[in-house]
Amino acid sequence: MATELYDVAEFQASGMERIDHSQLDEGVQSVMSDLGVPNRRGDTLIGKDTVRGSSKRIKFATMNLYPSSSSDNPGAAEACYRNNIIGVGWGGAGDGEDHRQLSASDYTRRVFEQYGDADSTAENDFAHFSLWLSQGDIVITKNLGPVAKYARVKGPMKHRDESDAEDELREHSIGFYREVEWVDVSPEDAPAKVLSTTCRGTVTLPGLDRASMEQITDQFDSPIGDIDYEIEEEDLSAAFSELAERPANNKDNADRLIDSLSASGSYNGLETVVCTYIQAKTGAVMHPSSRSYPGIEAIFRTTGDQGPETYGVQVKRGSFSDKDKLKRFADRHDRLFLFSSAGDEIDHEDISNIDQLDISDYIINSPYDLPPVEIDRILRAREYMVE
Repeated sequence: MATELYDVAEFQASGMERIDHSQLDEGVQSVMSDLGVPNRRGDTLIGKDTVRGSSKRIKFATMNLYPSSSSDNPGAAEACYRNNIIGVGWGGAGDGEDHRQLSASDYTRRVFEQYGDADSTAENDFAHFSLWLSQGDIVITKNLGPVAKYARVKGPMKHRDESDAEDELREHSIGFYREVEWVDVSPEDAPAKVLSTTCRGTVTLPGLDRASMEQITDQFDSPIGDIDYEIEEEDLSAAFSELAERPANNKDNADRLIDSLSASGSYNGLETVVCTYIQAKTGAVMHPSSRSYPGIEAIFRTTGDQGPETYGVQVKRGSFSDKDKLKRFADRHDRLFLFSSAGDEIDHEDISNIDQLDISDYIINSPYDLPPVEIDRILRAREYMVE
């Protein structure tokens, strides 16, 4: 049974320490060694609990909430966030078992036996999720949108059979989980080291300096607040009307609306919203892009005055890298729509450069056209908008 999680506000850092497998419990070390799990080394924050006087260590990790790269399961990360957990797969290693009789080490051995191979990279990640993470550690995840999310681990790994949300976890192929407390931090307040960190796989160790680690722990003292994922229809209308009142033509607010959309991993909310905007504007039907159109996110087809027409779409957070290639596409097709959140444009008679204000106005005026996960991100972005 998990012990009570101490308040981070009671933690006083005194320095940094390099941690590796040798500093873990001897039983854990033995399992790691038996399974050939490679040693991962990273810096950890050390200090003391100012209330109880005991020494404390806070390890930091990054991970993509399950799944990290599965386009057919886009709701799994949201399910983790909604249920206050971080999760991984491999549930078959514990289905139908008496979980009182199995330890994290037992589950880890089973995962390696049932799913492992000569190059068990994913299974190694599971071992770090099950054995390396511990209560009080802080996990940074970035595949739930641009707002940085910190998850403080509250207890041991559990199998989905033990969860009140078992059906939902099964629906999204989440096999094992850890209960966490979440803190959402705006991009303006997140340490630069966090914003530049790439989250890959299940559990990796970030390259954080002491200042960033301390800033992260401090941000648990003043979380943004709980997020309500169940948005009633009338509340949604009122919320988006409120957005319209913060004037829609304010560039700072337009930037924040765009920045609130997800743009990483297998699901890209920014591309989805831009494509939805184009579809609403032109009436064209979207088709998946193919190798025939490298660098083009989506292809639209419609019937114009002169017959069938083909449109392409390119969406970037930054600037366009190969403008000559994009111009060639425009030369050979009927229209190329471009959107850059950095404001980059290409001058060409068959290229339509979409302005940020066009997208922000569309978001405000057509909320029911948007994916639910993007609606949630947009509503949270209200916290950072100027009045």
